[in-house]
Amino acid sequence: MLIIPYYAFILFGVLVALLFFVLFVRSKQSIQLYSALLWTAPFGYEAWVISSCSGECNIRVDLLIVFPLELIMLSWLSIFAWKEFKQRTKKVPRS
Repeated sequence: MLIIPYYAFILFGVLVALLFFVLFVRSKQSIQLYSALLWTAPFGYEAWVISSCSGECNIRVDLLIVFPLELIMLSWLSIFAWKEFKQRTKKVPRS
């Protein structure tokens, strides 16, 4: 039953990728662009799996490894990118 959360994760990735792309446009920080591009990586992986599957891919054992790794990597990167955005766009109070 890991397939349903995985596809929900992929759909959620579209919104997060758009968020980081908007942050990149506003801040011009490359980490924001990397985050946006990496959030779209599951789409490429799924396209590759579907195109290379000959019809016997009903059981996706690869998701037991790929999905947790994606969650860990993208969560860490997103938190780091968000902190960098907040730190660099922090307004300095005028005296």
